[in-house]
Amino acid sequence: VWLDAGVPAVFVGDLTHCPIQIPRPADACAFDVDPVAAAVTRTRVFTEASRARAAVIPAHYPGHGGATLVARGDAFMVDDWLELP
Repeated sequence: VWLDAGVPAVFVGDLTHCPIQIPRPADACAFDVDPVAAAVTRTRVFTEASRARAAVIPAHYPGHGGATLVARGDAFMVDDWLELP
C-alpha cells in the first residue's frame, strides 16, 4: 500500500519478514509461498521505494517501524531507520 500524505511511504506487510532481506532481497523466507515471485516483488518494491525516497514499513521487523532505503547495485541498504509509534 503506497501512502503519500506528506512523507511518501509504502506498507509492505508480509513482503519482507527480516531486515536481512533488505541487502539480500532474493533470500527466501519459509513463509514465501512462491520464493521466486517474492524475490522479484521485493526487488521491484525496494527499487521503487528507494527512487521515491519512500519509507518502507514492514509488518514484522523488531525494534524499528520502518526505513528509507538506497540502492547499491542489486542490493539495498538502510539509509535511515524510522521510529514509528
